[in-house]
Amino acid sequence: MSNRSNKPKHSAHELVCKMRDERGITFTQITEKEAEHYLSDINNFLRIASYRKNYEKNPAGKNKGKYQNLDFAYLVDLSSIDMHLRYLILKMTIDIEHALKVRLLKNIEENNLIGGYAVVSAFLSRNAKIVSKIEQTANSAYTANLLGKYFTIDSLTKKITDFKDCPVWVLLEFLTFGDFLYFYRFFYEEYTKTKSDFSCKMLNNIKSLRNAAAHNNCLLADLISKIAYTSTKLAVTISKLPGMNKSRLKKLSNRFVLEFSTLLFVYKDVISGNMFKKRSLEIKNLFFHRMLRHKEYYDLNDVIKTTYNFISDLVKAWY
Repeated sequence: MSNRSNKPKHSAHELVCKMRDERGITFTQITEKEAEHYLSDINNFLRIASYRKNYEKNPAGKNKGKYQNLDFAYLVDLSSIDMHLRYLILKMTIDIEHALKVRLLKNIEENNLIGGYAVVSAFLSRNAKIVSKIEQTANSAYTANLLGKYFTIDSLTKKITDFKDCPVWVLLEFLTFGDFLYFYRFFYEEYTKTKSDFSCKMLNNIKSLRNAAAHNNCLLADLISKIAYTSTKLAVTISKLPGMNKSRLKKLSNRFVLEFSTLLFVYKDVISGNMFKKRSLEIKNLFFHRMLRHKEYYDLNDVIKTTYNFISDLVKAWY
C-alpha cells in the first residue's frame, strides 16, 4: 500500500485522536486542545512524533502495539531540548572550523618548505568536484570578488581554467565544512610528517552532526539503535573516566551519542580561553538546567535516562 493511501493528510484534531486511540499516547500534562494548537501553529506531527521511537510498545494484551508511558508533553519537551542542542552544536562546530583553519595556516606559515600556493594547486588538481563547487559561487555577494581576483575564469564557459594564483588563505573562504576537513586531512598527510590530531572517523562524525543540525534534523529521534562504530582514541579516553565500564561504553554504538561525544572530545582539545569558558557555560546550562526541567517525565524511560547520564558524565569530566 502506498503512502498516498496509507498516510493521508490529517487535521490536527484527527492527529491527536490518532495518537490517543491508535498509539496510546496520553494527554495529561498537555490537554488535547493544547496539543491541537501545538500541531497547528508550533510544530508539525512528523517532527514531534519522531521522538516516540525512544519509547517501547506493549508487546501483548489489549494495548498491544501502543506505546508505554508516553505522554504528549514528553514529546514536546524532547523537541525543545533537541532545538537547543542543534543551536549549541552549530556554534561548537563553527568554533572548531575556525580554530582548525587558524591552526592549519599557522603550520603552513611556520614551515618554510611549504608554499601557500602550491598546496592549493596540488589539492584542487585532484578534486574537480570541489573546483566545480567554487565555480558555483560566482554570483555570491560574499565570494564573487575573491573568485575573480584569485582564479582564472573562462569568459564564455564561466569555468575555472587556472588556480595557481590562489593562496591557501583564500581557498579556505570557499570550502564547505566537509571540504575543509578533507583539505585539512590532505595537508597533514601530504605535506607533514605529523598526522592530523584527529582521525578521519572523528572529523567525519563532527561533519555528520553539523550537517544534521544545519538541516534542522531531529537529533534525538532514535537513541535506541546501535549501528555506529567509534574510534579507538575516543573509546580509550572515555573508558578511563571514573565510573565507565564496557556496558556503558556501548552507548557509543548509537549514532547521535557517538557524534556528540566526539564533538565534546574534539572541542575541548581545539578550543581554549574565553571561547571555551563561554561555550562550557552554555553546555552546562543545557545539560544541568534545561534538560532537567522536567526530569520526572523520563523516570520510566531507561534509554533516555542512561543516555543522558552517559553524556552528562562526559560534560562533567571535560567541562
